[in-house]
Amino acid sequence: MPTYKTREVRKALTSKLKCRAVERSKHTRFEVFDEDGTYLCQTFMSRGNKDIRVDIQSEMAGQLKVTKETFRGLVDCSVNRAAYLAEAKR
Repeated sequence: MPTYKTREVRKALTSKLKCRAVERSKHTRFEVFDEDGTYLCQTFMSRGNKDIRVDIQSEMAGQLKVTKETFRGLVDCSVNRAAYLAEAKR
């Protein structure tokens, strides 16, 4: 499985999932809220520019309460916000 560029993942989280990004000194926290504004989950990403390896993708998928395949679909644009929310709320 390929790695992703940091900017690709950041864009998917902020644009597609509409995550709120909270900048910290070393990491950025991405908070996910549903349509009603209820907090669902969060994930973290280093503020550096290294590629996101497969093991980190798996960890982020778990934090976002979805499978690795769904996470990859978010970044690859084959999964939309509604499909993500349906899986994350199960």
